[in-house]
Amino acid sequence: MNHSFSILKPLFDRKVILSFILTSTFLTCLYLLNFNNDLTFLVLMIVFCSSLFLYRSGKQEKTVLGILAGISAGMAGYYLFVCWQLFFSILEWDFLAFYVYGKAGAEGLQFYNPESFTNILAAIHLPFEVSKDFADSIIKVGVSYPPTTMLMLAPFGFLDLYTANILWRTFIISFLVLDILLIYRIFLAKESRLIHLLIIMTLILIFRGSLKTVYLSQTVFLMLFCILLIYRDPDNWKSGIYLAIAVMIKPIAIVWGLYYLVNRRFKPFYSFVISGVVLVALTIFFFGINNFVTYFTSNPTLRIPAFVYNDNFNQSLNAVFGRFVSHYNISFLTVNKEIIIAGISIFLIGITCIASFRLAKQDKRNAFMIFVPLSLLVYPGCLVNYTPMLLPIFFCLLHSKEKICLPLATAFLLIAGFSTFTGNLAILIVLVAFSFLNLKIFTATPSMERVSNS
Repeated sequence: MNHSFSILKPLFDRKVILSFILTSTFLTCLYLLNFNNDLTFLVLMIVFCSSLFLYRSGKQEKTVLGILAGISAGMAGYYLFVCWQLFFSILEWDFLAFYVYGKAGAEGLQFYNPESFTNILAAIHLPFEVSKDFADSIIKVGVSYPPTTMLMLAPFGFLDLYTANILWRTFIISFLVLDILLIYRIFLAKESRLIHLLIIMTLILIFRGSLKTVYLSQTVFLMLFCILLIYRDPDNWKSGIYLAIAVMIKPIAIVWGLYYLVNRRFKPFYSFVISGVVLVALTIFFFGINNFVTYFTSNPTLRIPAFVYNDNFNQSLNAVFGRFVSHYNISFLTVNKEIIIAGISIFLIGITCIASFRLAKQDKRNAFMIFVPLSLLVYPGCLVNYTPMLLPIFFCLLHSKEKICLPLATAFLLIAGFSTFTGNLAILIVLVAFSFLNLKIFTATPSMERVSNS
């Protein structure tokens, strides 16, 4: 108890309290002015990055502590306010989609038969009529995930609509908290543990995509948790189990498995395969062989309407290039769009595999992490709110003692604030460049210690 109080003791300094009050006032003004969410978070990111530069310079440590405490406390309060509202609201995106998927699994229906979802929708008595977009992309498609995902969704289908809403959102928020704690343990600082924790909390809460994930009750924080477990030691056989769970949650994670093949890490690869077989066996046992086979014979992704991939919310290579072609209407690009996208994807995969092989000689963690921005680019269903999966890269940069890392992290954060696709691409390019130039910036001991004034 005394140890916990000693960690919090710096917060009671007069200068820290004044800085905290001013920051809280600033946040209140931003909220009352009702700015666009993206603009508000971009402003907060600029304040956050400026604070880190100030802290690294060894100046105004108490001021920085107050600023970070103010932002993290204010954002935590706002997240709780949003969650409280969402607990009593049934929203189409994405809770209702997950719920009807789970309902199909709980009632033993056919996952990939749209008729199943028409019947479910009629039976649950929604307080509103679903939109045309929801009907076209969910009800008329069926479950858009592989059958193994039903192992996670089906338990919620046994609950009534409102209970499932509360428990599902609590489930998602719980993993946000677990992510913060796990990042704190992985990037543990030797000194200034309070400011270290505040840096982690602040960045995660203002990171592009985090609040959207809470609104949508998406599974990104679960994916980040799996990434962090793998990141601790990608070569450990247990990492294969974590990867199999991640693939069960979202198939985008299959791309990360290239790390094992490229770098000949066979123990985790074998555990990944065995875990995958176990998950498939459990899926067949609980939901039947027909549901499993139908995913391949009547793949639901072929029924997903085009607008899902063309919407601005989609930040994959496929979506961004498709919007570019539609906007400029260049006939050559229009005719050969699929071939060009496939060619660029193959090139990115190839160059990333080479870079991972080179990075593995000095840093196995980021030799694995380089496949995360790759997956966000080549996976056709990548959305704006998927970016928190990149957080380990940012914390690795922020904790490096190399002077170039903080400006790099700042540049990436601000670029991603304007364009998720551009931010993902920039991170991948820089990581590839590091590997080919043999820049060993990731080998520095993780530290967010300030520079001494002496």
